[in-house]
Amino acid sequence: MLAQDASREEQLAEIQNHFAAAAEWLLSFSETNGFAIEASEIEIKLSHDKLILSAPTPRGWQNWIIQSWQKSGEKLIFQTARKLLSPAAALEFTPRMLIENLRTEVKAARLSKAAELAEIARKSFSVRAKIERVSLSQSNQRGKVGTIARILLKMPNGKSVAVCGSVVSKTDAANLLANSIFWFAKFSDRRSINELWLIAEDPCVEDLQKLCALLRNGWREKIKIYRISPNLNPNKAETSGENQILTLAENLDFTHLWKTKPKKLLAPKAFELSQTAQTIIELEPDAIDVVRSRKGETLRFHGLPFVRIREVLGTEQTWFGVNAREQRILNDASLPEFSELLDNLRAHRQFAAADKCHAFYQSAPESWLESMLRRDVSRLDPNLVLAPLYAQFCLSNKRGALDLLAVRADGQLVVIELKTTTDREHVFQAASYWRQIELHRRNGNFQSAKLFGNLPIADAPPLVYLVAPLMSFHRDFEILANTVTPQIEIWRFDLNEDWRSGIRVARRTKLADR
Repeated sequence: MLAQDASREEQLAEIQNHFAAAAEWLLSFSETNGFAIEASEIEIKLSHDKLILSAPTPRGWQNWIIQSWQKSGEKLIFQTARKLLSPAAALEFTPRMLIENLRTEVKAARLSKAAELAEIARKSFSVRAKIERVSLSQSNQRGKVGTIARILLKMPNGKSVAVCGSVVSKTDAANLLANSIFWFAKFSDRRSINELWLIAEDPCVEDLQKLCALLRNGWREKIKIYRISPNLNPNKAETSGENQILTLAENLDFTHLWKTKPKKLLAPKAFELSQTAQTIIELEPDAIDVVRSRKGETLRFHGLPFVRIREVLGTEQTWFGVNAREQRILNDASLPEFSELLDNLRAHRQFAAADKCHAFYQSAPESWLESMLRRDVSRLDPNLVLAPLYAQFCLSNKRGALDLLAVRADGQLVVIELKTTTDREHVFQAASYWRQIELHRRNGNFQSAKLFGNLPIADAPPLVYLVAPLMSFHRDFEILANTVTPQIEIWRFDLNEDWRSGIRVARRTKLADR
């Protein structure tokens, strides 16, 4: 690379030559996870002795003044300054071909892990078993590499068994079960395969046991769960190379789920909004809501967090900014920037936004949908009580929370799980939350904590409302929904595609004949 003190014309020519070396580049900066743009869309020019870089982004076409740049491997890295209200940023351009190479490497590594799981399974069940096939699941996200190993074992008796397990360190039970059942259902139609074995490590095994207990009897009988455990026989490990073995986990039934006693629920403490929160909400009351936690208040613009109010050493502090790395303390000096942020949110985070590719429009769509339902959940079902309504209701110390917990006027609890894009594990996530809510209901925790005031909680299991825009339910939804026990009453709500303009239920279906 030319020295940074080379003439502007020389630097301009070299940068242009670098960009011309690849047809497509991946641009990453502070507000994005990376997106592809064509080399022809990237413009480098010299203006008033300054190098100007221009490129399309999710926030529209932007311009940056290049302060310095370097070539690191195949990447081009630019340090930029503010120009024409575009943010200062460190920009990274990676040739698209390198991304494909990285995806190939990831796929090879995960296939290797899948082959390792297949070998562990083969040796654990029978040294005479044969591995017929090893592959990976298809990801929900286009271009992503699957995370679930799909294995076919041929046992000594001639029968084949389907085996699935995760090839990544963090395993989500709903994701593993959804992918496994979908593959098994499709594959068993073409071949005589009657058993599905799931292999996992703790704590995923316990989650799988509870999820499988919520399946119909026919499905529960087909599935066996195996725990990956270290081989405690050092002699065998030394002679055969087996460092891990599989042990069969208990197959729970539906009644087993109610034998444990959960911790009591605590009614949320009443609180008053801080004066700062009240003042900011009044600026756009139809768009801004507040989420309260032990740490303080978070203000959201149509579900997108942009203000955080916390007490630090006995003093209230307020930060603003959508990106955590670019948050600033709100004070007199930063007030103009806060006003600019709010104006941008008003312009871009609304249904009628001119630029639908803007980051403010595209970000956190499920939170946007949730914020609209928090204001009037009766748009979904007129029988739902408007308040209290609990958003992101935490049921355990594990990661994840129920989107919305509501109650009908007749006292029946309702588990509401929202999606705005296709998600195969939608129904199993909701079933898992249903189990936890039902366990608390059976123990009288909602009544004793008075989470819904003096309204008596009905002596009936919760309902499950699965909500998504039209065409956004996964194509495998019906297959997976039909595996869940009919003791869980599930309703499917298809919303209008333009839900940001106002929520309307286009179709409401009770999944009764499952």
